[in-house]
Amino acid sequence: MKRWIDERSEVRGPVRVAVARSRLWPWLAVGLVGLGGCIDVPSRPMEGEAAGDLDPPDVGVVSDGALPEQPDPEDIDDPEALVRDGAVEGVADVRDGRPDGAAAGPGEQPPPVRFATPDPARCPDGGALVPGVEQCLSIESAPELPAPRSRIAGVALPDGRVLVAGGAGPDGGPHAETWILEDGAWVDGPPLPVAVAGARAVAVDGGAWLVGGRGEARGATVLAVEPDGDAMRVGELAAPRESGFSVHRLGDGRVVAVGGGREGFPPVGAELLGPVAEAPGRLGLPRRSHAAAVAPDGSLWVIGGVDEDGLVRFAPEVLAPDEPVWRSVPGPAGWSMARGAAAASGATVLFAGGVDPEGRSLRRAGTYDPDEGHWVAVGGLNLPQSDLALAPIGDGGAVLAVGAAAIEVYDPVDGGFFVVTDASPLLRGEAAVVAVDGGVLVVGGTGAGRVLSRGFMVRLEPALPPADDPPPEEEDGEAADR
Repeated sequence: MKRWIDERSEVRGPVRVAVARSRLWPWLAVGLVGLGGCIDVPSRPMEGEAAGDLDPPDVGVVSDGALPEQPDPEDIDDPEALVRDGAVEGVADVRDGRPDGAAAGPGEQPPPVRFATPDPARCPDGGALVPGVEQCLSIESAPELPAPRSRIAGVALPDGRVLVAGGAGPDGGPHAETWILEDGAWVDGPPLPVAVAGARAVAVDGGAWLVGGRGEARGATVLAVEPDGDAMRVGELAAPRESGFSVHRLGDGRVVAVGGGREGFPPVGAELLGPVAEAPGRLGLPRRSHAAAVAPDGSLWVIGGVDEDGLVRFAPEVLAPDEPVWRSVPGPAGWSMARGAAAASGATVLFAGGVDPEGRSLRRAGTYDPDEGHWVAVGGLNLPQSDLALAPIGDGGAVLAVGAAAIEVYDPVDGGFFVVTDASPLLRGEAAVVAVDGGVLVVGGTGAGRVLSRGFMVRLEPALPPADDPPPEEEDGEAADR
């Protein structure tokens, strides 16, 4: 694994689960889900001085000094529609016309819930049919972690194995173990040199980098994990990132840390991770609790979050492969959101969920249309929720949404979400959600008030073709003629 060192561094039997309609909330009386399997259901401060005694780092300015200029109000027909994000047009949630995509208010009827329902004829193994993509979605139990963990970092390795590292235990403290899923079982990986929870993992050179987080390591520490070798400290970020950040690998191989920062300090921008010979680039709007995803063309999209002034934004930005600076993309008025999620879907990116500036959880979902150059509202989540995770599943552009309120799947052909299940043993937050060949692995996290060790695998596979239509009924006279 290629490493970068700076002067501050120290070297050192699945069980199928039938998917059925389920009870979501008391006001959604729609039946129960049948589970055909057995699925059970204080961080340390930074090293050095107290956070209140330190000045916030001077990080997060755009590389070229400015973002593209926003439209002049005198140049648009409706100056009142111009918002801070540069949008000139609002787009309503297409599910029920509510412009904010939030939960139904007092006295309002919630929109109808849509389900991916069992179809024994086309999904004989007990899966649920996702109608637009014509595929069957099923849930299987996954191997149990050796110990319960939340805020655990997870990543799919290039060789098909899955690595999880660090995380918080039931006592809330950080841990240094790493585990590798291979041949259907978790095995011990190389222990980290320091304990950390809430770090982010990205696959690099056959192994993984573990970036930021809180614990024995300061939030700027970068660890390299060689699954068949050692784990070691390989460098530090220009700005500590303890929470509210994300880490991604672009199509050209660059690794970018985006947003977040230290607890109690303003958010920072983004920076490139690489050899010490390459100066880390400081770029992108400072933000935390944003949504971000790498699109199929290798570009990185960052959406929403909370800015330096504590304002919830939409403010989409994109960093394309081989480009040194971010490009600002106007967003629809009224779409401000934080604590949402994003994932690649087809040729573009999908975002969903989060909270609005008033703290209301959102159902809103949207995609960017690269041909038309604007955002498009799609059918939102059936349940408003924040702090969820999105992961591509299958090969048709479908996306799995995993949260503490429901598990839903986005059908790009239908243009909306379908509920998979809200069965309490499956719902969790702060879990490792990893897209793997053939599905999405969800392991660890918190649910029902406790830290979990068990997980599950969600798969999306082609459905059987529909049965042939019955032949048309023949008139009595036509039958007699033959």
